[in-house]
Amino acid sequence: MMNSSNAKLNKQISKYYVEHACGISSTGQVAKELNLDASRVSELKGARRQLTTEQAEIIKKIYGLPSASQSHWIEGELLPKDFHKSFIDNGLTIHFINLIELVNSERFWDSFLKGVSVNESSVPGFKLPWTLSWEEQELIGPKNNEILKKYKLNLLDKLFKRDDFQKWCDSAHYLMHQSGIVKDNQFYENIFYEKDILSAIVENGVVHWNVPTSDFKRLPMICDEVEPHFRISGGYEINSRHIEKIIILYRLRQLMEGKTYAYLFEDQNSLFSKKLTINHKNSPVKEYVVVGKCVWDPDKLFRLQVPIIMNSVIGWSSGEDYSHSYERDIMPHRHRFITIRLFYTETYNYLVELKLFDDEYGAICNRCLMIQVEDRQNVFDELKGIFDYFKIENIFMMNSVKRAVADNGGYIPSAIYID
Repeated sequence: MMNSSNAKLNKQISKYYVEHACGISSTGQVAKELNLDASRVSELKGARRQLTTEQAEIIKKIYGLPSASQSHWIEGELLPKDFHKSFIDNGLTIHFINLIELVNSERFWDSFLKGVSVNESSVPGFKLPWTLSWEEQELIGPKNNEILKKYKLNLLDKLFKRDDFQKWCDSAHYLMHQSGIVKDNQFYENIFYEKDILSAIVENGVVHWNVPTSDFKRLPMICDEVEPHFRISGGYEINSRHIEKIIILYRLRQLMEGKTYAYLFEDQNSLFSKKLTINHKNSPVKEYVVVGKCVWDPDKLFRLQVPIIMNSVIGWSSGEDYSHSYERDIMPHRHRFITIRLFYTETYNYLVELKLFDDEYGAICNRCLMIQVEDRQNVFDELKGIFDYFKIENIFMMNSVKRAVADNGGYIPSAIYID
């Protein structure tokens, strides 16, 4: 990437740039724009001098890219040579953003609020449908729905601030992730309605409810203390899915109140007040244009010997067999396949592009990584280190990689160049 005023393009590429500019304008005008003597521009056209990257940027801005240059648009994460920590941290951040976008959707709230019931006659401004004619219902319906939605969200905000409800969420999450327990419909009925789960004990795959230390405080009782007749149920969904969504909201609220992801929000919003606004400029995923050549592109999917199982910001691992999950969006991706390309930029730097996929079809890229090679003298050692880290299921013949790099005009530090 061209980011240093001291870096220079090679003589041949400099020649292409200047010839391109002079073909559109005059030598004198190009010299004026580059703050050079006309003789210097002539030397550049004759491949006897080199453009600085700043001068190349001026030409690109005024005249566009010369036809001999290649620009590759990539949307992904730019990682340093020591990418291991950034890879994990970015994965958590991306998962957090995906969850925020999920709960920002009307579909999420429409389905969730169907499981929230209140005494509608006590909602200020709400007109009871059965007291209205069909014509009045059609006119008032949208306003009625908005009033009811805001009222329910306000009650949920109060509920989620309660210590006993937060303990209920922690207990539900713990029980749902215990292995060996029979998680049938009765199990979820017990969590949702019938049992005090705050003091439940799991022994040898058996859940002991209502132990002697229990105060018999169930979720309906906690809701009733917020407001009489206020309830959360599964609505039209099975209980397991609705409990999942409650825990998602609980964990996201915790994360929003912390400082870890505060930089992602344009302003401090409440989870239940309005649509959350993500500042995507601070997302790990950005747009890049790589100016240079793709010097190695195997054009195939490689299987990873061991799938990469990413961590979750809400406690669900992509490695868990969670078949009743509300939807795959709550889980971080499990990467099984990868594609690789190697770029050689105009400032003589190498950049490795990796795309990660869930399946062998390669239809949807889960993550795109760009790893910078800091020392081009060690490009092939660093490339091998990347292969080893991701455990790519293929015996790479480095000679084949080097041959492709040489064919496409890259630089091989171990080779003797004969001009």
